[in-house]
Amino acid sequence: MASSVAALYGLIQVALKGVSLHHRISGTFSHYMTYAGILMQTALGAAAYLLFRNSKNRWVWAAFLLIITALALTLTRQAWLGFGVGFLILLTIRKPVLAAGFPILVALVFWLSPPAVKERVASLSNLGDATFKERIIMWQVGWEMFQDYPVTGCGFHCLRIVGKDYPGYHELAVPYHTLHNNIVQIAIDAGTLGVLAWLYLWLSYFVAAGRKTASKTGSAPRWPILASIGAITAFMVGGLFETNFYDSEVVMLAYVFMALPFVETPKETGKQN
Repeated sequence: MASSVAALYGLIQVALKGVSLHHRISGTFSHYMTYAGILMQTALGAAAYLLFRNSKNRWVWAAFLLIITALALTLTRQAWLGFGVGFLILLTIRKPVLAAGFPILVALVFWLSPPAVKERVASLSNLGDATFKERIIMWQVGWEMFQDYPVTGCGFHCLRIVGKDYPGYHELAVPYHTLHNNIVQIAIDAGTLGVLAWLYLWLSYFVAAGRKTASKTGSAPRWPILASIGAITAFMVGGLFETNFYDSEVVMLAYVFMALPFVETPKETGKQN
């Protein structure tokens, strides 16, 4: 419900001021990337419900359509990619034949999209895109910093302090505080030890969630687990191009989704309501 209201608020922003790279909707949040990260995850939660629990629930359908429309209009490519990968996984689990129709669905959505969205999609294949070039510079700076502090990193948010010591950092349009990639960011902040611990966290989650999925019979009891897997996959994909692990609102929601596979009902624990 809250995500639907946030999505509706974003659509009102579009109606009042339009949408472009110079005016990107942020809904009820302070930044469009945070907004997109929230919409991305909740859209996959709704998609899992419709695919595995109740495909005829009109209210959930309405919420899903509101959320994905607002997500599209954020013009946030990393969130689009995250949602696309997460949704494709859900379709594949539900019925592989549905996944085969995914490219057709993407083409249809692209055809129906406004010019601002089409231009943003087209930029995905443009290696000369200014923001793509900036990310390459950021990651190069991150690699240089990691080489200087390979074991434990240089400390939380050390980029603000030591970034000025690296020539590439001065080539960026603004003095960024993160390097738009979770792994790169953790590598410079916490070094090899931090990266290994961070990767172990997510690997452990996916293994445990996969086991929980295998232990359930039927689609209905599995939908919260699959919603979790879809949302966390999207979070990880988005994190390849944005430091969403350091975005408190986005990562807080990811933690909620992470917990879903391990929530048990009274029936499962042998208790009575």
